[in-house]
Amino acid sequence: MATTSDEQLGPEVCVIGAGAIGLVTTKNLLEKGLQVTTFERHEHIGGTWHVSDNGEQITALEQTKFNTSKQTASFTDFPFPEELPMHPQARDIQKYLESYAEHFNLLPHIEYSTAVDRIERDEAGIKWLVYTRDTKTGSQACRSFDRVAVATGILNTKHVPKIKGIEAFAGDAIHSREFKDPSKYTDKNVLVVGIGATGADSTSFLVKAKASKVYLSHRSQFFLLPRTVKGKAFDHTMSRRIGTVVRTMFSIFPRGCAALMTKGLMAMRSKAYPWLSTHPSFTTPRKIDGLLHRVPFFSDDLAENLREGHIETVVGVEEITGPKSILLTDGQVLEDIDAIVFCSGYFYDFSVVRGTGNPTDPALAPDHHAAIQAARFYDPEDKFARLYRGFLSEQYPESLAIMGHMIIMKPPLPLYDVISMALASVWSGDHPIESAEERQKDIDIQYRFMVNALNRGPMHHLGFRVIGAKTYDWLNRVAGTGVTERLGNSSWEACKLWWSDRKFYNLLMDGTDVPAVYRLFDMGRGRKAWAGARERIEHVNAEIKALGEAWERENKDKKKSD
Repeated sequence: MATTSDEQLGPEVCVIGAGAIGLVTTKNLLEKGLQVTTFERHEHIGGTWHVSDNGEQITALEQTKFNTSKQTASFTDFPFPEELPMHPQARDIQKYLESYAEHFNLLPHIEYSTAVDRIERDEAGIKWLVYTRDTKTGSQACRSFDRVAVATGILNTKHVPKIKGIEAFAGDAIHSREFKDPSKYTDKNVLVVGIGATGADSTSFLVKAKASKVYLSHRSQFFLLPRTVKGKAFDHTMSRRIGTVVRTMFSIFPRGCAALMTKGLMAMRSKAYPWLSTHPSFTTPRKIDGLLHRVPFFSDDLAENLREGHIETVVGVEEITGPKSILLTDGQVLEDIDAIVFCSGYFYDFSVVRGTGNPTDPALAPDHHAAIQAARFYDPEDKFARLYRGFLSEQYPESLAIMGHMIIMKPPLPLYDVISMALASVWSGDHPIESAEERQKDIDIQYRFMVNALNRGPMHHLGFRVIGAKTYDWLNRVAGTGVTERLGNSSWEACKLWWSDRKFYNLLMDGTDVPAVYRLFDMGRGRKAWAGARERIEHVNAEIKALGEAWERENKDKKKSD
């Protein structure tokens, strides 16, 4: 593998994108003394969470809520404001990201209205050439950097199913990216294709906008979960001990653990929404894909909308048979349809990396991607990327990172805070880069897993590291968080903490897993610790305990009155 010695590299880093991931990457690289320039194609920061009516811009709708709670899903050293609701909405998150950038003085490092068309190696093979375009004037430029972190995010290339006869449809046929104004469909008949977080939100927004009829097309059953349980957010019960056990089980028995969790998720759904057990969405002939092939999601409205008949579920779309008619796979025909909204997801776009360094190039793979391309459910648009630990270039780990592609079972903001901490440690020279053999071994494990999974069913994202325990440990060790060294094991440091501060240790292991834990320990290496981390952890757990107690009192009083 071609690599460049760290000794030849300077400190100049280009970050592409100023969304949530680009901002935290910029912040953590600056924290380690690197010189960062962040290019942002828009005139604002925030990416997906900057609400906009522009159909070409991928943004959340104003009504969109965070799927995870403010207590568990913030950056590690910058909590959400106390006054926000438990699940902030898009405008709240937009303001939060703007405050984050101001607090850590990131704005002077961002160049707005600057699109990056491509990056490629220079002739000497030492620097990265970054080709930019001013989105206002169209003027082009080429600048060189020692390192590049691509942070354009996972939601950058829309996936639109190929539907026979779609050109004959007379109404709107749009991807969810263009679905900006639900009120446009008041008194209209709308078919939403695809179910997940976006599909659930889209149906909810259409019902609230008083669409005349809302159909939801999906081929398989899905995992619908409530955002809150007994006054607490669903994720408030996700302790560090539970997370450690789940990561370990998935790394040893991924399919068996997935099967167990599939049953658990179905049981949770049945308990929260017992009336759905006999609903057509959750009975045969619709099959259960299983956790590896279907992402659980939260919705405040979907279960009730299904029960009340505000949404009618139908099977998959076969073809468009007329200007307003749609033939389904079971032979049913939907008539007088005014619009189709495809909630069919996105692919990660690696095309900005040209030539050598493109992690999806089959020439880099030992089998030239023959195995994955032969897999039964392989989609040629969804390319496998050979990235060490899910984000570092296999060829150029010292100078190229792809941020936003790797997922493990953690909320995205704290996860990418830790990932960018690890990146900063590697690129600042705090941590040595593993050998080419080690990098290939790690990537091949992910590759073989994905080949196996794709032979069984479609995968929602090829960057999802189901076998993630070693990656999680590596991230924390390289970032210098001390979390996996001092918690949940029998090391001397862990035993000493348990002995000297047992109540707090138990809170860290069995209380709500608060992002501030990643800034708690001062290890003398890696990222900076945060002086407010312990206070934040104790405050959040006390707050969540009070929420549960308030719910218990309220329901006790309700039972008495009944």
